[in-house]
Amino acid sequence: MPTEVTLKNNIPILNEDLLAAFGEGLEKFGGVAQAKMTGKIDTWIPPPLAESTIKAKGSSQPLVDTGQLYIQISHEVRDSGKSVVVGVMGPRAQIAAIHEFGTEDIPERSFIRSVMNDTADRKEMNEQVIVTLRQAIKGATIT
Repeated sequence: MPTEVTLKNNIPILNEDLLAAFGEGLEKFGGVAQAKMTGKIDTWIPPPLAESTIKAKGSSQPLVDTGQLYIQISHEVRDSGKSVVVGVMGPRAQIAAIHEFGTEDIPERSFIRSVMNDTADRKEMNEQVIVTLRQAIKGATIT
């Protein structure tokens, strides 16, 4: 006796699920990157501040004065979940760039590039996306 088989194309649904999972993974990536950047600031990025700067601000900790730069480090998933932007967003972005790259008078104190270029940090951030995609694939229903 012949058996009738009906196939259903679930690839579009799987594709939607994977795209959503990718966006979730990027959100997690951004969260880890953001935490690493603020953590970098907490570690006292060298070189030490000049004595005149320490005297003027009353602290020897680089990159921390009013706390505004620190709290404006954030992340945002864009392009319908296809990309993530991590860094200083807002009025302190220009100040962040000065510290990140340095000037003639201010030494470079990278807290963005140094995190993104660190192999161990990058691996940890990438793992967020990979784990989220694996979970989506494991949860996929194929009929």
